Amino acid sequence: MLACGALAGSWTGPALVRRLPERPLRVAIALAGLGLAAHLWLAAVH
Repeated sequence: MLACGALAGSWTGPALVRRLPERPLRVAIALAGLGLAAHLWLAAVH
């Protein structure tokens, strides 16, 4: 299942990124990174 997601993402990701505006994409990636960091920190603390 993980391999299918990686294959689909590697196929559709570049085409999608070329069409999206740069600024909102950067903000979304930054927020996803902060969310992941918060989740991992909370999982380590509790």
